[in-house]
Amino acid sequence: MNKHFVVLKVNYSKENKNEKFLSRYLKIQGYPHFFVLDSKRKFLYFQDNAALKKDCDHNSDEILSFLKEWAAK
Repeated sequence: MNKHFVVLKVNYSKENKNEKFLSRYLKIQGYPHFFVLDSKRKFLYFQDNAALKKDCDHNSDEILSFLKEWAAK
């Protein structure tokens, strides 16, 4: 994953909403989410984490497929 992506964890909580950072992107209804930006920080896509889960656990096949789809060619 680190070969094709810069991973940045952005916290969102009642105490720290990170409004300055998150206001630059589409408003989302829940967290966690994956945001995909290009090398110039242009927003490309976001994915709700729930779509990458199976039976309350992360589905490694779904996550791998998502990462392959958005990895730089």
